[in-house]
Amino acid sequence: MACRSMKSSDAYPTLNRADAIAAIEMARELISKTGPNRLSLFETEIIELSPKAQEKFAELLLNPPEPSAGLRHAFARHRQLIRRMQ
Repeated sequence: MACRSMKSSDAYPTLNRADAIAAIEMARELISKTGPNRLSLFETEIIELSPKAQEKFAELLLNPPEPSAGLRHAFARHRQLIRRMQ
């Protein structure tokens, strides 16, 4: 098997996609051990982000914006509904 050399900028998207595919395969393996009806929980579509978009995504995960008034209201409503169910 011949080994093809890649520039590091070429390798990143390939490795990123391979990592995503491996994660899906691991999830499917877990599903096969827990039951086929749970497969729909793991059906997914791979979304490829540019390096700039990946940085922005990571930044927002690490430093999320303050919740909006609508989101705070939704959290409060959710808490009320959960308390009623208990």
